[in-house]
Amino acid sequence: MRDARLESSLDLPVDPPRAGESKQAWVYRQIRERILRGVLPSGGRLPSTRDLAARWHVARSTVEAAYDQLRGEGYTAGT
Repeated sequence: MRDARLESSLDLPVDPPRAGESKQAWVYRQIRERILRGVLPSGGRLPSTRDLAARWHVARSTVEAAYDQLRGEGYTAGT
């Protein structure tokens, strides 16, 4: 069962990429900012890479790289 609050937090408007910002850095920044604002739980699980890639129109590998960085920095739980 999907968490409706998590789902809606990912549908919030996203900031456009900054000049020269890679897609991976952009995805990382969007998720990290939501965690820091308390919209997403720190140390919690995130939606599947496929789901987020489809929602934000980026490659799955881009989301995977951003998730790896977030895990490495302790923002999300590892699997």
